[in-house]
Amino acid sequence: MLLSVVIPCHNQADSLKETLSSLDKQSIPYDQYEVILIDDGSTDQTKGNADGFTSAYSFRYVYQEKSGASSARNRGAEEADAELVLFLDADMICDPGLLSTHLQAHQGTNRAIVEGSRKPWRKETSSLYYQVIDVDTNFLPHLQREKNFGDMLSCNMSLSCKLFREIGGFDPGLSRWEDIDFAFRAVALGAQLKFIPEAIAYHNHPMTFPEYCQKQLITHQLALDLFRKHPGILVHFDYLRDRFNIDWMKDGGKLILRKLIRQFMTWRPVFGFMEFSVEVLERYFPNRSILSHLYTWIIASYQVIGLRNGDGH
Repeated sequence: MLLSVVIPCHNQADSLKETLSSLDKQSIPYDQYEVILIDDGSTDQTKGNADGFTSAYSFRYVYQEKSGASSARNRGAEEADAELVLFLDADMICDPGLLSTHLQAHQGTNRAIVEGSRKPWRKETSSLYYQVIDVDTNFLPHLQREKNFGDMLSCNMSLSCKLFREIGGFDPGLSRWEDIDFAFRAVALGAQLKFIPEAIAYHNHPMTFPEYCQKQLITHQLALDLFRKHPGILVHFDYLRDRFNIDWMKDGGKLILRKLIRQFMTWRPVFGFMEFSVEVLERYFPNRSILSHLYTWIIASYQVIGLRNGDGH
């Protein structure tokens, strides 16, 4: 047994079927990996689907009272029989080479955290915004810096169980940003972050644009929990610099201007006009270039409002 795949799940019975089936199509032998499903208090058909699922690989279903994704991942790592653990989400469709690529990335090191890429599943049939902009933070060619802990996502991430225990697992006290907190603590202990775009998993979580915006709003409302835990961590998040309130004593002229523009875009008449424009364009004139800018501006505005509601500074 080389690899334990841990999947936390809460009320994701439908997407889970495709995730488990994709793990049955991996390029490595079945006896080299196991799959551990941690049911975090689901009330849908998750247990029934798990009980009825058959595969050639070793599969275990573990139920726990609802405690959050971090607790479920920690439980999965405790249950793992292999030396390496791969964390996936219950809505990830695995490329056939996913597990083998993760295993290869760990050769010659035992202190690496390996992150694969997350790509949209069936993008051509998804909502228009999902086709126009990249909401899955893939390994984009225009990223002009080295990726760091702030880019880590626990939906396609592997490391040794020994290193996982040394880091202390995921923090159950964080309902968002827990993967970034985990990676931040790992780097402080000297762990190596390896980003392997060839380790592909597809995100099978279609959302409407308003649903995605609400997710961004809630996520950024909860950002203060991370900033309180790690004072000074904010400097590592380039995209958030112009989302916060203006510090007239510290911010330079360009940053103040950017913040003023961001705040103007959250003014209700402006914000409402942008959302109305998106609805009209999507229905009557779906110009992707124009929509791309509008989607990006609106998402940023929801992030600003979320940070403001959470009093993040």
